[in-house]
Amino acid sequence: MGVTEDLWLIAQNLDAAYEELTAHIEHMSATSTAMEMDDLADLVVVLDALKKNGDDIRKRLNKANDTAKEVLCNLLFDNEVLPYRNDDATLSPSARGFFSVQDPNELLGWLRLSDEVEDPLARFLELASKKKPLQKLCEEALEAGQPLPPGIRGHVTRTITVRRKGK
Repeated sequence: MGVTEDLWLIAQNLDAAYEELTAHIEHMSATSTAMEMDDLADLVVVLDALKKNGDDIRKRLNKANDTAKEVLCNLLFDNEVLPYRNDDATLSPSARGFFSVQDPNELLGWLRLSDEVEDPLARFLELASKKKPLQKLCEEALEAGQPLPPGIRGHVTRTITVRRKGK
């Protein structure tokens, strides 16, 4: 049995245990006496410990999920498989670039040398203070196969969207 099947089995067992526990607690609340206070107190202590452990497990599962998504996203991009479909879901990778002014002097110098810019200082202030013009400038350069302008730092974030199929 593979890791995926093991995880599904664990999820099913947890669901069944939750249903059984809920029924037990409802039964106890309807029939409890002072004699069963110790049992209820023990149950509350155990459930509290499980909740704390569950929070840790949830964090670990989220981290594992993020790592698996990152690896899959990179594979999908590298192999130009957009989107990927299996029996249970459609997985759509996407990438988004973020740009910022890293060296203002380099950017201003480049703008001053550009024949396309009438007022280099005004254009610099626009690029340095507003995200959309900077984003547009960088995307246009990259789409044209040009490097980013000097003084600009770029960062690409890749994500993957999972759309589960209804069954």
